[in-house]
Amino acid sequence: MRSLSLARIAAQAEKLHLRHMLRRQAVRAVLAVLAVVFVLAALACVHVAGIVALADHVTPIQALLIVAGIDVVIALILAAFAARDVPGRVEREALQVRITAVEEAVEAVVVVSLLRRLVRARSLRELVEVATATGVTWYMGKRR
Repeated sequence: MRSLSLARIAAQAEKLHLRHMLRRQAVRAVLAVLAVVFVLAALACVHVAGIVALADHVTPIQALLIVAGIDVVIALILAAFAARDVPGRVEREALQVRITAVEEAVEAVVVVSLLRRLVRARSLRELVEVATATGVTWYMGKRR
């Protein structure tokens, strides 16, 4: 009875924790969106200032085209970096560790399951079936 009460308290505490964490994350998201709006406004001002400064030396249309060209070059460089999708050493190692852990967990479950069936075998026929299943499972696991 006490363990049920403790489990209920733990669930309520987790619910409260998640609710407050989600509220905090929502506030952070709103603040991030507002920050992006102000950064975009500042970037627009920098573009206008650059065009006005260049307009003293070239025509306003040429100044606008120069700033747009610079924007395109910067966008292409950033797009090239974004298109690079090469996993790092740590990411590859973590993936390998995960794959190995899952495979070993599956093997452990299979072994325990087969051992239970061996212990519960009531006849020689059941024992042969379990041994055959064990052999097939082992063989299929080694083929991968």
